[in-house]
Formats: sequence, C-alpha cells, structure tokens
Amino acid sequence: MSKLFIVAALIVQSSALYADERVDALFEEWDRPGSPGCALGVIQDGQFVYRRGYGSADLDHGIPLSSASVFRMASVSKQFAAFATLLAEQQGKLSLDDDIRIHVAELPVNDPVVTIRHLIHHSSGIRDYLTLMSLAGYDDDAIYSEADVLERLARQERSNFPAGSEFLYSNSGYFLLSQIVLRATGESLAEFSQRFIFGPLGMDDTHFHDDLRKIVKRRATGYRPHASEGWEIDTTMLDMVGDGGLYTSVDDLLAWDRNFYTGEVGGEDLRLKRLETPTLSGGERQNYASGVVVASDRGRETVSHGGSFVGYRTAMLMFPEERWSTYILCNTSSASATELAKSVAEILLPAGDTGAALSEASRSDRTSRLWDGVYWDAHSGELAELVVDGEKLLWKERELSFSSAGDDRFEASGEEPTTLEFAGRDPHVRMTVRQTGQRVLVYERVEAQAASDGVRGGLPGEYTCTELSVTYVVVGAPDGLVLTAPSFSSPMEAVFVDGYRWDDGSVWFTRSSTGEVTGFTLTSGRARNFWFDRR
Repeated sequence: MSKLFIVAALIVQSSALYADERVDALFEEWDRPGSPGCALGVIQDGQFVYRRGYGSADLDHGIPLSSASVFRMASVSKQFAAFATLLAEQQGKLSLDDDIRIHVAELPVNDPVVTIRHLIHHSSGIRDYLTLMSLAGYDDDAIYSEADVLERLARQERSNFPAGSEFLYSNSGYFLLSQIVLRATGESLAEFSQRFIFGPLGMDDTHFHDDLRKIVKRRATGYRPHASEGWEIDTTMLDMVGDGGLYTSVDDLLAWDRNFYTGEVGGEDLRLKRLETPTLSGGERQNYASGVVVASDRGRETVSHGGSFVGYRTAMLMFPEERWSTYILCNTSSASATELAKSVAEILLPAGDTGAALSEASRSDRTSRLWDGVYWDAHSGELAELVVDGEKLLWKERELSFSSAGDDRFEASGEEPTTLEFAGRDPHVRMTVRQTGQRVLVYERVEAQAASDGVRGGLPGEYTCTELSVTYVVVGAPDGLVLTAPSFSSPMEAVFVDGYRWDDGSVWFTRSSTGEVTGFTLTSGRARNFWFDRR
C-alpha cells in the first residue's frame, strides 16, 4: 500500500477528514451554499481512505451532503437486482437458464427462448420499457404502474433482435428480474434483498424503494438546473425497481464493497459468478456481467457501472487487483458521476501499464474527411453521423471520438473500445463497427435528399402502431416534415430517400409496387423496428 493510502487510512480511523485539494477541485462547481452536489467515497482494502460531501442534500432546508446522505442510485441499482437473482438461484428458487415465461407467463413467446441469463446480460432483445412507454404517449411526468409496464411488454409482437445474438442495454430486463424474484420466491425484490443482502451486511440505509410513500431518512433530493436560474426539483413518481430504485449511501456502500472480496453474503461461488461474461451467439465475448461492466482502464481490470435518472447521477468504479474503489453519488443532473469517478482515480490511484501506444509512424496519412457523413444500419434501423474534428472523427450519436489507426481504420479507447473499418469509395462506402462485448455491426453510407421531397412524395398522413396502441401524424411544414405524437413533436431531417432522422431516432417509409406509401418503421435507441401502418 502506498504512503498516501496508509496516511489517509490512519486519518479516517481517527475520525478526521483527509483532504486532497486536487480531488476537492473536481467538485468545486457544486461545493457552495444553495447548490446540490455529490458525495464521494474512496475505499482501499475495505477501509475508507477518502469520503466527503460537496453541496446540499436539501435546498429547502439547507442540509449539507455527507457520506451518510441517501441517494437514488439509478442504474447502479442493477448489480443489486442481479445479485438477488443469483441468490435466488443459489437457493433453488429458479435457474438462470429458465425461459422467462415460466415465471412471467403473460409475456409473448420468443424464438429463440429468452432466458433469465439473457435479461441479466442485456442480450434478451426485449425493448426498453422507458422508451416503449414514451413512444406510447407517456411523457416524462406521466405516472404508470408495474401492471401497465407488464401489459405493454406482453403486447409486443417483435423484439430488437433474436435473444442471445446481440447486446443492447434494456431496462426491461432488470424490471423483469424484479417480477421473476417476486414470483419465484414469494417475496418482492425489496423484501428478498433486505432479508438476504442488506440485513446480513448491516446496510441499514439501503433498500429498493418500491413504495413512494416510504420515508427515507437523510434523503438527498434530486435537482436539475432551472431554465432561467437556480435549481428545481427533479424526481419521479414511478415505483418500478430492479432497473433502478435502490436507495443507499456512501457509508453503506463500504459493506457492499467489502462483500465483493469476502463473499460474506453469497459465498465464493457467487462472488465469482457475478463477474461471468457470456458469449453471444455469433462468438463475440460480452463485457457486461451481472449489472456491472468488466473492462480495463490504464492497463488495469475494472468493474464499473454508472447511473442516470431524473436528478441523480451515480457511478461505481473498482480496480479489483488493487482492492481500490470509488463511489460517487450526485443529486444534480448537471454532474457526470462517471467522469468524476475516472478523474478521482487518475489523481489518487497510481497509473498502471497503459500498453504500447500506437506510434505516429503507423498512423495513416489519410484524411478523416474521406469518411464523414451519415451511415445507416438496416438491421437495427440506426443512423450514425460522423463529423470531422481536426484529425479525428466524431460519432455524434454515441459521443465517441476516433483517431486514425492506419489505413482505413479508426479507434476510440475508453470503457468500451471501438474500432471503425471503412471499405469502398463514393458513393458506396461501408463502415464495419467492432466493439468489445458486441456483435459486428455494418453500416452503409447514405446520401441526403432535399427535405421537401417528403411532401412531394406523399409522406404526410396518419400512421398507427398496434404494438404501441398509438397514432402518429406526419405533417408537411414549410421547411420539411414534422413527426407529431401524443407526447412529443419532432422535425424530421431527410437523410436518404424515404429515410428520416427525428429527435430520438429514425423513420423509414415503405412503398407498394405502385409507389404508394404503406407505412413506416420507427426506431428509437433501445426500442427498435415498430411498424406504423398508413391509415
């Protein structure tokens, strides 16, 4: 252990705060009266070496944040839901290879069968319920129940892809885990987790918040910047858990972090099983385990996950070989907890072997301008817009920056290293995307058409989707087309003949042999290929 950590541990043990100006500077934006902020915990060898609160937990009453403040964890909750599911299997209540319809019979039949294992590793192909509800007409402030979500999922006639063939993050999978735990064990996810995880570990401030009426002591209220100035409360009236909904504190996470190494709850078998990463049907090895991403950073293995929902941003970043972790819990939507966690690690954890850097001589002199433009993946209905930024290519939708790696190849490093390989020349250019833990994706470059073509081409009209029980209207406007739905309205940008981009995805129209418009297919991120029939 370094001298830094020995001194820090001694200071924490004496109940004094260890200070590091470099770390504190990362949170300076929020570390002031009248601002929400973040709580930070850094752990090594099962002990805190740094913990602090920056900003306020409750702006109404001026209560400061601390390591004891209790936050909604958003998607960092997923590892707890997965762990509970593994415990239920260990107890003989279910098997990860069960067809999910054994436990949730109202869901549609799928071929191949969707298993619990597929849910855990985001390879089920089931459409994300948050996106699904939004497309069905529920806006951000809408209130709906578990029964509403199950009814919508049961109505789906298609999936994003065949189970096991691809990775696509889906909150539906972890929501369904909560339902499976309930039906397999007779206890809700909240009850089961309290009895077998939080209680035994002494995590007294931790629970799955499946009852909105429940009082949460030391709760940190979620906030977002107000449109004009200051802050406003940013919360939810949804009480689904599994995909999110866990409440905990930095202090409680110490016990969770220790259990990662000791297996006090779950034992050695479960301690190892929770880090298993399966293989997709095409042979690609996933890097998403049970609610965590297993990757590398600066030459070291990492186990991590982030969370983002309403006014909360959270992150966990572990370096298991060093038994070193940082947890960052923020109650403001303006914070990037994941980036903050990486920055804390860069300051406090000595750099490892970053591997041999690609030499400048090996980089191609080709200009990235050969490859900018809009690309289309017909399999998923996804668009990829690449723009030039100096010597780099930026993938706008994924917010990834690529550097030349020789010939017609570009690379982006990070938590999920991604490679782009280009082939062909104008007008026929193909982009192959290789990403850790994902099937190989192939995009074709497409040429834009004039926006007015859609109006002349007879696209305006009403379109109905039976899976969503909703009607959308395509309206001709002076500067093009507008997609109007019950909960949103979005301009449509022409990207190729009968293919359009809207604010949250893509739409492409289908015509009969006589050229008549028969409908369109809509994709929106984690929910793909909804068919809308022309009325």
